Amino acid sequence: MRRICSREVDEMEEVLFVWLKYLEPVERKLVWLRAERTPWKMICGHFGVGRTKGWEMYKAALEKIVRRLNHRASSK
Repeated sequence: MRRICSREVDEMEEVLFVWLKYLEPVERKLVWLRAERTPWKMICGHFGVGRTKGWEMYKAALEKIVRRLNHRASSK
């Protein structure tokens, strides 16, 4: 197993403590489940949606993060 450098830890902390706060709790849960590689079938069952709707929700959550990051970068 390779050693993790401090820069990687800093990047992970930014994702966990900054990026995920851009999302609503349900969106955060969905993104986290995918990060854990939870199968879509289990995710969709958890949220009570079909595969397509689950993927659309996931995509929308990621787009929300991207918009916030882009806005943050443009305001610097």
